[in-house]
Amino acid sequence: MLSFGPAPAIGASASDLRTLHVVGQPAGPDDVADAAGHLAHAYGATERTLVLIRPDGYVALISDAGDASAVSDHLAAFS
Repeated sequence: MLSFGPAPAIGASASDLRTLHVVGQPAGPDDVADAAGHLAHAYGATERTLVLIRPDGYVALISDAGDASAVSDHLAAFS
């Protein structure tokens, strides 16, 4: 999952979920550099946007409101 803002609290059903934080300057191993804002622009992301990406690379869900429960609910449907 890509997080364009603060790290969301995702439920236990998402234990295998990896969250990458989209930032201007990476500071850790789970940070993705987007200094020029190209990634944010491509997804139309705001500071709260979450993008859930399936293992095959397709986008499963985009939450512009940063709704972690929507992500958890989506993942729970497959467990």
